[in-house]
Amino acid sequence: MVSNRESTAKQPDRNVCLEICAERIRRVATGYGDTKGLGGNFAYLRMQKLDHADVFYDLSPEMAWHTLCIKHTGQIVPFSNQKILTIASDLDTAILFCPQVDEEALNALTDQSAYKLRIYSDRPDSVASHMLNSGKLVDSLSWTSEIVTGQKR
Repeated sequence: MVSNRESTAKQPDRNVCLEICAERIRRVATGYGDTKGLGGNFAYLRMQKLDHADVFYDLSPEMAWHTLCIKHTGQIVPFSNQKILTIASDLDTAILFCPQVDEEALNALTDQSAYKLRIYSDRPDSVASHMLNSGKLVDSLSWTSEIVTGQKR
């Protein structure tokens, strides 16, 4: 769905897509009145086109999170300001997102129970170095580079 603001002088902030269409889709999924919902998920996102040359400077952790979630799971999961976010996991593998590497984040990564980890972070070399002694298989990648590379494929 593409947003149509339909703003007017009386309603300069009117956004038909957000205020009307998105709400209708949510009600179809969850139900309304005596009508049972059809199920499923819905997310309203605002897209922002970035120039390829500016991605390394303008890409926010939230933008990267949504892109990586879609890439790995086909779904959009709300972003939260946590040290470590799980994109996907099973019994022995986890795909994690670390928006900003610091000592607390590194300790949280070390505490992960999965044996094999794919970690997207802003400092992949620091993460790889820290995890080297943890006994886990680690694939440490730059979330910014992954987004840029993913667009070229």
